[in-house]
Amino acid sequence: MGAGGGSSTTYKAKDEAAGAELMGRLQALADSEGHPVSASAAGAEVMVEVSTAGTLTTNDFIMAAKVDKLDKAELLEPKKKKQKFWA
Repeated sequence: MGAGGGSSTTYKAKDEAAGAELMGRLQALADSEGHPVSASAAGAEVMVEVSTAGTLTTNDFIMAAKVDKLDKAELLEPKKKKQKFWA
């Protein structure tokens, strides 16, 4: 859970310009959905938090899913493949 009682995640953008573009896309999504999204950037790292009045609602989870589906792949650093081990 985020610091404000919501659900949060962090994205690592390719650079600061890509981070700013991601912030713009997140704001456009929030505006189109009429649902608040708190996003902040520190360099190329963008932290996103979804909550309504400090508690999580069904709409918060729906909004978080829409943030996940947002077209952002070209803005993010490529994920490094991790070697999997059997234990």
